[in-house]
Amino acid sequence: MVTPHQVLQQYYGYSEFRFPQLEIINSILTGHDTLALLPTGAGKSVCFQVPGLIFGGTTVVISPLIALMEDQVKQLKKRGIRAVAITSKMGKQTTIRVFKELELCKYQFIYVAPERLENPLFVEVCQRIKIPLIAVDEAHCISQWGSTFRPHYRIIPAFIRALQPQPVVVGLTATAPDLIKNDILTNLELKSPSVFVSTFYRPNLRLRVIECRNSTLQKINLVRLIKKHCNQSGIIYVSSRKSSEQIARWLSTIITNKNSLEHPSVLAYHAGMSHEQRSYVQQCFDSHLVPVIVATTAFGMGIDVPDIRFVVHFHPPSNLEEYAQQIGRAGRDRLTGNCYTLLFKENFKINIGMERKNGLDKLKKLYRFLTQNRKCRYRLLLEYFGQSDFKHCYNCDICHPFYPSDHYLSDYLSNSAEIQRWTGLVKLRKKLSHRLSLTVDKICSDNVIAFMAAVDPINEEMLLELPGVGRGWVQKFGKIFAPSPAHS
Repeated sequence: MVTPHQVLQQYYGYSEFRFPQLEIINSILTGHDTLALLPTGAGKSVCFQVPGLIFGGTTVVISPLIALMEDQVKQLKKRGIRAVAITSKMGKQTTIRVFKELELCKYQFIYVAPERLENPLFVEVCQRIKIPLIAVDEAHCISQWGSTFRPHYRIIPAFIRALQPQPVVVGLTATAPDLIKNDILTNLELKSPSVFVSTFYRPNLRLRVIECRNSTLQKINLVRLIKKHCNQSGIIYVSSRKSSEQIARWLSTIITNKNSLEHPSVLAYHAGMSHEQRSYVQQCFDSHLVPVIVATTAFGMGIDVPDIRFVVHFHPPSNLEEYAQQIGRAGRDRLTGNCYTLLFKENFKINIGMERKNGLDKLKKLYRFLTQNRKCRYRLLLEYFGQSDFKHCYNCDICHPFYPSDHYLSDYLSNSAEIQRWTGLVKLRKKLSHRLSLTVDKICSDNVIAFMAAVDPINEEMLLELPGVGRGWVQKFGKIFAPSPAHS
């Protein structure tokens, strides 16, 4: 029989597995039901794809999102592996054709949503073919305690019982505290399972919380972070569809002086978009045509962009599970990933109004995690996931005062260039106040000065995008303040 290392080399081009991939694969190959809790970016798909290729027959992969299924199928096809995703996008004739091809053993992997398991024709086809392995991806969706509970995940055990002989079952997820882990084991009905829990510590990810005294400073710091990571791939997480669209448009104008709907440099992504729109955005991001995405939680599962250099939480997530999943999308190439939270405490009021009691308890734990300033952030995160033997990371803003050049991010002023622009703008405002016999605050506020210093507007269009600046002000003062003194 071919070995896991031979399969890894042949299809993936690697000579060694990451820990604990090989241990998980051996558990599956020896016929044990298995639960694998691995952090985002740890290579969960390899853990079921390698044994699926060794077993032969057809491996059924149950997954919650069409985009996630399609992405994995695309990656498998690139490696010369026969795979298909059966989705609601397929027409009736296409679905029937794929079912016939399944019976002819054409596919090594089929990806389906849990709702597909209620289709009698699909179940009948599965009963007639060799299915040695069932992989349940994003297995936390089976737990009612999780924020992404999918009731249809509860029908998976009945589907498995309908198959003879019984296949090996593997559940995989990135984030599951003990309560959810136990719920997965119970509801997925794993038989004497092997359980693998890898550390959630990612030494290449730097955790940073930047407290913002007001929403203006929050936006200024967002601009600074985008400039700091110029031309690097990044994700900005926000709480609503409206916010994702507004901030994406605003950043495109502010950062690149583009206001084109056809070729923006920042795109929005949320569940309210059509499938075609979401696919377009994801393709632009995957291919680096658009470096920055402003997204709700709808974006992220299965994203296979290894060189995401930064993740920004502009709005807080709902809980620490979401936080861990989302920061885990940075640095999957094992190079440095920067994870920032722009903490404006007022934003928590929005989340509090949306959460029920269980969700509220989790939100409070997230709030304590972000606002505390004594304990290592990684230590708190790992303790939440039941890993209590971790002490210090020296890779978060509590353990180590790293990036001394970045300390400005919590203040109004930035680097020397920004300070120089601030000084020039303040002098210009004072000169205008004398000439027009107005107090300086009647010319513009300190917040507007801070924004102009951070953004460095080069035309009136960019000025119009600044909070606190209206069309009337631009008509009166625009030609004076744009270009900024640095460009004059």
